[in-house]
Amino acid sequence: MAWRALGTRVFTAAWGGLLPLGAVALFLANNTLTALQAGLAVRLGGGAALVLACANIAEPLAARRPAWPWSRSLPWSAARRVIFDACLIAVPALALVAITARLDSGAALPLAAIVPLVAFRSAGAMRRAPERGMGAAGDPLSWSA
Repeated sequence: MAWRALGTRVFTAAWGGLLPLGAVALFLANNTLTALQAGLAVRLGGGAALVLACANIAEPLAARRPAWPWSRSLPWSAARRVIFDACLIAVPALALVAITARLDSGAALPLAAIVPLVAFRSAGAMRRAPERGMGAAGDPLSWSA
């Protein structure tokens, strides 16, 4: 259902993450920075790109996928549905990590480490929003702060 709800939007939504990476590339090209400063700039821009891309993927997924009681009657737990949604959100985000690695190879590992956290937070936030009709507020993976 998630693939059908997103379709090709999963790729176009991930394009929003390229904006911070483009800004970082321009920042690096137009400034004289040490290796440490350049690495920090790339990590900051890459983190912003990941968050923006995950948010842009989660929003159409939550808006277009209907809350079907039928899907809740399947033998899948709510945790399994959240994990599937998080994987669907994380795959395009990993492409941004690869692009970030082209700017600074040392930034790839820290950014790859935060992809699961951002993807799970995005998938959990889809279910906690009161205006959404998903109704999974008691989800075991919804981390409330």
